[in-house]
Amino acid sequence: MPKVRRYTPEQIITKMRRAEMLQSQGMSVDAAARTLEIAPQTYYRRRKEYGDMNTTQARKLKDLEKKNPQLKRLSWFNLLKFSKLVKHYDWNILWGQITCRLNKALC
Repeated sequence: MPKVRRYTPEQIITKMRRAEMLQSQGMSVDAAARTLEIAPQTYYRRRKEYGDMNTTQARKLKDLEKKNPQLKRLSWFNLLKFSKLVKHYDWNILWGQITCRLNKALC
């Protein structure tokens, strides 16, 4: 089984730019992919994912993809805390406190 390589977003974008340069010189997609030691399907998948990004945009994208699950867990945690409050307090009293705080924040 071949060794799996993991490339950073910066390396991927560099390879994509190199592939575009090779194609502009008249090389086919398959030949350019072989030159860069990637499969043609990998080239198409990366072109779809990274498109016209530069390296800083790709780095920000990967950082956001890492933070997304953390934010989802945090929002669920806050929802659970809120549901525990609702169980312990009368809903009308709790809703009145929320609307009061919102009104103060908006005014």
